[in-house]
Amino acid sequence: TEVPESTNPILATFSALPSHLRTHLGPLLSERLNEVELTDEARTAINAITRSGTRTSETELASARLELDGTRGEDARSTLSELSTGTSETAAAALLELLKDAEARDMPPNPVWVDDVPTLVRALEGTDVAAALNVAGLRGLIALGRFDQFRSDVAKDTPGVTPLVRRDLALHALQ
Repeated sequence: TEVPESTNPILATFSALPSHLRTHLGPLLSERLNEVELTDEARTAINAITRSGTRTSETELASARLELDGTRGEDARSTLSELSTGTSETAAAALLELLKDAEARDMPPNPVWVDDVPTLVRALEGTDVAAALNVAGLRGLIALGRFDQFRSDVAKDTPGVTPLVRRDLALHALQ
């Protein structure tokens, strides 16, 4: 991904869009900016939506992702936990963020989150988020010390589990 020298023209054009387009495109723009470590610009994109009073589950997810490492990390985790209920892609993305955040902080994930993974993976099979969530759920089983379940689940042909991923997960479990 190529990072622009200045995001000012992008953000100005985005802010000039009609409200319904900003609501729809804002979370995607924010995610893309955040991926290339333009966190302030990602916040600007979300703020352009929320200033109008519009809040969707996608804007909540994008905002929570931005706040995880900040001073409002606990609020972000609470928001992600609320968003993770359901069977939508947003719920799966929120659950994925919770699992990744727990791993990044070297904390075991909430067992309920790990138990919810297979249901969401089945509901969203064929999507990128389902594959990533499935692998994160397997890593969560390792973190929780649920090795019997891990051995059983990693052997199954499920989204995101390729021979290479299977090997990497097995090495992670041995560590």
